[in-house]
Amino acid sequence: MFKARKQYREMSVPKAAKRGRTFDDFQIYINKNNIRHWVEMDTVIGRQGGKVIMTFLFTQMNFMFGILLNDKTSAEAAAKVRALKKTPFLGDAQFGDIFPLLLTDNGARRKSLNGKSPYDAFVYFYEEDLASLLGVRHIPAEDVVQNTRLLNILKKAPPA
Repeated sequence: MFKARKQYREMSVPKAAKRGRTFDDFQIYINKNNIRHWVEMDTVIGRQGGKVIMTFLFTQMNFMFGILLNDKTSAEAAAKVRALKKTPFLGDAQFGDIFPLLLTDNGARRKSLNGKSPYDAFVYFYEEDLASLLGVRHIPAEDVVQNTRLLNILKKAPPA
C-alpha cells in the first residue's frame, strides 16, 4: 500500500488582478501593436521546494532555453530576469529587441519552422553570438533524447 501524496494548494490570483490579462486581451494587444513574435516564459518544477527551471520559448521558431532558479519565488525569477536584462546582447540590440513581449501563459499556438530545427531557426533570426551568450549550443538530431532514457544517462554521469 502506498502513502497518499501530500496535496499542495496553489495560491489563487484574485479576479481583479486578472482584468486586462486574458488571452483575448493579449490577442487584441498584439494585433493593435503589430507584434508578430513573442517569448513565452514558464517554469518547470522538479521536487516540491527544490530548484526550478525558468524557460523562455521563442514562439516564432519553437526555440527554448532555460535558467536555473534556486526556488520558485517571484523574487528569484525577477532577479534572474533583471540579470538577463543586463546581459550585453548583439551590437546595439537591447533586451526588448530580443524579448519584444514576455508572455507568462503558455496558451499560444506553435508555428511551422519550414523544416528548420528550433536551434537553426533561432540562430537564423538572432545569430549564433546570442545563442553563445545564452550558453546554448547546437545538439545534433541523433543526440537529442526525448524520453526517460535521459534520466538514466544523467544519473550515471559524473558530477560537473
